[in-house]
Amino acid sequence: MHVRILTLLIAILIATLAAPGPRADEAPASIEQFNARLDRARATLDEVQKALELPELSDAALRSLRARIEPLPHELEETIEKLTPRLAAIDARLKELAPAAAKPQEPPKEAAKAPEKPAESKPQGKPAVKNGVAKPPPARGPPVAAPDTPFADRLPWGLTAIPVAYDPPAATPAELRIVPVTPPASSGRPPYRLQMEPARRLANLAGIPVLLVSGEYDGRAQTPAVAEYLRQAGCPAEHLRLQERGLRGNGAMVMLETNRRQVFDVLRAWIEQTART
Repeated sequence: MHVRILTLLIAILIATLAAPGPRADEAPASIEQFNARLDRARATLDEVQKALELPELSDAALRSLRARIEPLPHELEETIEKLTPRLAAIDARLKELAPAAAKPQEPPKEAAKAPEKPAESKPQGKPAVKNGVAKPPPARGPPVAAPDTPFADRLPWGLTAIPVAYDPPAATPAELRIVPVTPPASSGRPPYRLQMEPARRLANLAGIPVLLVSGEYDGRAQTPAVAEYLRQAGCPAEHLRLQERGLRGNGAMVMLETNRRQVFDVLRAWIEQTART
């Protein structure tokens, strides 16, 4: 059952990343038709969600769900591409019809004030002395925030804020014995946290391959730490940096960027290789 659902989710990912280009002959001719298409897409996704919640799914049912999902990404994409120039033309026409904006009135000029005398600096008092040691005056200025590190109090269960299953079981976050780790300065990595050895295993993820993908400019400096935590907990996690595969300039929204097809090819190759081993 879980394998079939995973297969369907991979099919959805493939349909989203590798959707074919727009077909002009199927694009809606009006905003009303676009809204109707959106409503149909929402209804289809609702039906698919209900079907996935059933206790059993046959191969025929999975093929039917996949056939209904695959057309959705490129249908919505071509609709937006068709309507965008029309909306731009409407906006330009509205600007032409709008009356010229009245010039803002200048505020009344205030009478010139006499120059103020510079404030005289008052001599500072002597620093307080206690037990023969001069106490420096209190520092001024805004407090400096401590750097944000993962797995802190907001993620007491290691990678999550809610309890997850460990082996051996942990009744409280304190039993995980999370400790801070300071990497070498030359690594450029921020501080992170791991379990003390011997580490507990993530009961429901142990042995399941996980791929963490990061773009060159996604701003997620803690991805290596997440992969290390998963590996320590018995999960064969890999960190794939797209720039090391020749895919440069990506952020966090890879599925919307112009080289998403090339990114998909890399992900598919990893899935196929992992499935064979």
